[in-house]
Amino acid sequence: MGVTGARERATFTLAPSVKSRLEQQIPKSERSRFVEAAIANALRDEEKQKALDAIRNLKRFPLKGPGTVETLREARAERGEQLASRHRPVTK
Repeated sequence: MGVTGARERATFTLAPSVKSRLEQQIPKSERSRFVEAAIANALRDEEKQKALDAIRNLKRFPLKGPGTVETLREARAERGEQLASRHRPVTK
């Protein structure tokens, strides 16, 4: 796979067991791409988790009036009545 775009060298340390597994499983010519993809995936997962945590921690506001379930039931009942009235036989 060809290099696309600018690249920068990064230096970091790995546990010997991780380095050994990387060297055994990933060819030397593919290691940079593999590590870059792994880091990008881990960062994306971290961002997703932070977004989910933010959503879960949103302040809840008390409901005023009927809740969603009640509103949907009412709307469905009204729509059902409208549809049923169209199909009632007209008596003379």
